[in-house]
Amino acid sequence: MLKVLRHYKMVRQPQNGALFLGIHEEGPYLSVEYKALMDERYLRDPSSSELDEMLEACGHRIITMTVAPERHGMDQFIPYLKKRNISVMIGHSAATSGDVQRALNNQADGFTHLYNACSQHLHRDPGVVTGAFLDDRSYCELICDGFHVHEDIIKMSYKYLTSRRIVLITDAMLGKGMPDGEFIFSNLLCQKEGTHVWVKATGRRAGSAFGMIDAVRFMLKTVNCTLNDIVQMACVNPAVLAKVADKKGRLAVGMDADICVMDQKQQILHTIIGSRIVYSRD
Repeated sequence: MLKVLRHYKMVRQPQNGALFLGIHEEGPYLSVEYKALMDERYLRDPSSSELDEMLEACGHRIITMTVAPERHGMDQFIPYLKKRNISVMIGHSAATSGDVQRALNNQADGFTHLYNACSQHLHRDPGVVTGAFLDDRSYCELICDGFHVHEDIIKMSYKYLTSRRIVLITDAMLGKGMPDGEFIFSNLLCQKEGTHVWVKATGRRAGSAFGMIDAVRFMLKTVNCTLNDIVQMACVNPAVLAKVADKKGRLAVGMDADICVMDQKQQILHTIIGSRIVYSRD
């Protein structure tokens, strides 16, 4: 893990493409029960000294970490993360709703791909999903492709969480934008067809290959939201979690000129990064 993180220390910002804002470290302090495609041999209880090694290795470029709040020592570890200005997300977790409330009271910020890879909302066994709905301070990531989460659940989530709390994500893997075929992801042979990716041996979903514009189109089609709501979920809320809301996520004087220009059918016409046009459709 440290070997991989050291590569990020050397990353330089491109002149004509997407910017590298930081690392979302999804693990290793996660639940074995909800490991998804992760190798359970490497999942463990949190360690503040190990975190410091990780931060040193990557040049302090970890800006978000997903944790399972039920793991031993997490009550002390979450405040430790916050002191290092790292956003704390709950995910890959078997936590009870009580565990979740304790983590949120310790200033956890939200939930990684809510509904996927976490304990659910059961009437006698309330879990991570229950905890997300009981608290209105936190942000909730949603994979809005219509496959990871059913359309009706997306509609319900939007109704009760509203655009103020939802963060649109893709959970895209390395096959995104590539031709259909086989890919190695998390040391597993995966098949990509269109925007769908699955483990060939088991058929289990392995992230996705769809883009943020696809999530935008899905939400506009599925729920009764405005373009302003979309901007809140796709731009403003993610900028808050990434600690860049002072310069990104909104169109305003003094903000970075990172702009996506679309037509009325949500077809991308231009992409502007730092006031430079880096993509034009024609």
